[in-house]
Amino acid sequence: MSKSVSGSVDVKMIAGACYIPKNDQEKTMGSDSHFIEEEVQAIGVADGVGAGEFARALMSKAAKEAKKHCLPNPYVVPKQVLRHAYFQSGKSSGSCTACIVALDENTLKAVVVGDSGFLVIRGGKVVYKSPVQLTEEFDCSYQLVAGTARGLDVAAELKLQMEAGDVIVVGTDGLFDNLFPEEIEAMVKVSLQRDDQPNVLAESLAKAALEKSLDTNCKSPYVAAAQAAGLVYTGGKPDDITVVAGYVQPYSKAKVNEFSSGTDWFHQMLKYRQKNAYIDPRKKYEYYESILNPHGQLRGLW
Repeated sequence: MSKSVSGSVDVKMIAGACYIPKNDQEKTMGSDSHFIEEEVQAIGVADGVGAGEFARALMSKAAKEAKKHCLPNPYVVPKQVLRHAYFQSGKSSGSCTACIVALDENTLKAVVVGDSGFLVIRGGKVVYKSPVQLTEEFDCSYQLVAGTARGLDVAAELKLQMEAGDVIVVGTDGLFDNLFPEEIEAMVKVSLQRDDQPNVLAESLAKAALEKSLDTNCKSPYVAAAQAAGLVYTGGKPDDITVVAGYVQPYSKAKVNEFSSGTDWFHQMLKYRQKNAYIDPRKKYEYYESILNPHGQLRGLW
C-alpha cells in the first residue's frame, strides 16, 4: 500500500488517549476501555455492552499479553494478543467490540472485531480506514462474547505499510458514528500544524465527537447509515467515546542503541511516556489528566 522508510531509518509510534463516558448515572465508568503500551508499540480499544466489565477485563489482559508475547518474539501479533486476552477474561460477563494495532518496524498489524477500528492519515489525507463488521440488523456489529469464544472466528487481521509522518487514529464507534473521516482528517491537519502532542489531538477529536453526539440536527455518519438502511434518524449518536492518537515518527536504530546502552532511565522514559485524559461529561469540558502509574508514582520515574 505504501513503501517503507528506506535505509537505516525506522519508525516508532508515540500515542495519547482520551475517553469520554456517556452521561449515565448508573454507569459512571462507561462501557469503553483502552490501553497504550508504547514499549511494545501496541494500542487497543474496546466497546462493551452493558456495564463494560468484559471490555475492561479484555483490555487489561491484552496490555499484559502484548508485553508478554513480545518478549520471545521481536514484535506483537495483535490477533494472538486478542485471543490470549479473551481466554484470560473468561470470568467476566458481557460482550464487546475490539481493535488492537501494533507497529512492527514499518508495518502496522491490526485485528478488528465489530465497529471499533482505526484510520491512517498520510500527508493530510485519510489513506486507510479499517472495515466495519456489521450484522444484517442495523446498528448491530459483531462482538466478542465472554465465555463462549463467539466473535474470535470473525476477527479480521489487517496489515499495511507505514511511513514517518503518518497519524493513526484508533477509536470506538462513539468516534466514528459522529465524525466523518474528512472531519477527522481536517482536525488532524490543524493539530499537526499546532505541533500538538498525541493526547491533545485525541482530546480534540473526542470533544468534537461529543459535541456532535449531543446535536440533534447535525449530519453524522450514523445518520448516513440509518438512511442507507431505510430508517429516519437525525443528529449525532450519544455514546461512550474513546480516541487513541498515534504519531509515527522516524528514528535511527543505531542512535537509540547508542543512547540506551547502559542508560536505564532512557528505557523507563520510553516505557511510561503516556498521557491519558479522562473527561467527565457531567463537568462539561473540564478534564483530568493522570500522570501517575498504577503504583502511585510519576510515570517514567520508576
